Amino acid sequence: MDELKLFDGKLIPIEDGASLGHIESIAANEAEALTICEWLTPFNCSHVEFLHDGQVSGIYDDAVIVDVPSRTTLEDGTALVAFGLRQKSAVELRLDTHDEEITELQEAIAEEV
Repeated sequence: MDELKLFDGKLIPIEDGASLGHIESIAANEAEALTICEWLTPFNCSHVEFLHDGQVSGIYDDAVIVDVPSRTTLEDGTALVAFGLRQKSAVELRLDTHDEEITELQEAIAEEV
């Protein structure tokens, strides 16, 4: 069984052949599909691990959601959840660093005042 492990440790069962850019999960029903969609937050997707039979087969840090999760109810009552992720670009990572530096500078200035 393949699974996607989110940053907070939640596990999403995924279909065989998933890649970072295209991930599908079959949920037992619409309520379970909605729960999976709610788990897919920017924070939870910032570090994901692909697991195959419990063993890590891929690790992605600094991932972001590219394709917003969609739900499709299937004929048998199960629901297909499809979404895509990608890793942040070098520019995005530099901007994150600058944002952190600006926050630290603002905090230092606030302490001095």
